[in-house]
This record gives sequence, C-alpha cells and structure tokens, in this order.
Amino acid sequence: MREARAMPRETMTRSGYRPAAVVGALAILTGTILTGCGGEEVRHLISGTVNYDGKPVEMGTISFDPGGPDLMPDGAAIVDGRYECEVRPGKMTVRITGSRKRPPVPGDPDVFYEDYIPARHNTNSTRTVEISGTDTMDFNLTAP
Repeated sequence: MREARAMPRETMTRSGYRPAAVVGALAILTGTILTGCGGEEVRHLISGTVNYDGKPVEMGTISFDPGGPDLMPDGAAIVDGRYECEVRPGKMTVRITGSRKRPPVPGDPDVFYEDYIPARHNTNSTRTVEISGTDTMDFNLTAP
C-alpha cells in the first residue's frame, strides 16, 4: 500500500498574495496595454477572382502571409473562381491552392481530388502585395 503524502501548500508573499496570481494579473495587464482596449486589429476587405490558365479555380484557398513567425496568415476559400476575406495591412506573400476532381481510376469507386496549382503559386510563392485598404485583387495564374 502506498503512503499518502501531503501536497505542498502554495507559497504566499507577506502581503498575502500568491506569486502565480500576481504574475497572471501582470500578464493580463501587459496584454491589454500592448493590444489596446478591445484588442481588435485593423483589417481590410479584399476580394477578387482567381483563374488558372484562363479558367476560374473552382475550389481552392488563398492566403495572405505576413511572413512573421508570430503572425498567422489571413485567407479564405476560393469558390467558383471568387474569394473574399479580411486581411491586416502590410506586405503579404500571396499563396494560392486549387483542387479538382481527378479522373476515376478503374476499380476505385471513390472520388478523389488532386492539387493542380504548381508550388510556385503556393508553398514556393514569391508574389507579394501591399494591403493598405479595401481592394479588389484578381490573380491570373499560368501553368509552368
């Protein structure tokens, strides 16, 4: 049989405050000061069309990547060649993906999709745009 051991009590300062509570309160206060009251970032509505070899991308994604390790990209789905999303201001790398049904494989009844937009338009993209306000941005991609 195991011997029950008492858990250590939380340490308190002379003033009666727990150090973890003080650190937590300071973290919340610092976060509020850095982000401002409300904490909402400015974002601009960006919309447009995406074509690949002259045809609308039926299904895909578009993302506007700020490139910082602490910043997530903004993006949206592409449906029937159109997209609309809210993007923070600044210089962004544009990454576009597209999927389409692949031809059926004999003996395989499942429907599968394939990514058909080349990596130079997504993972290896060097296309940049400057976001400074609400705008329409159309992208006409070509095959290699």
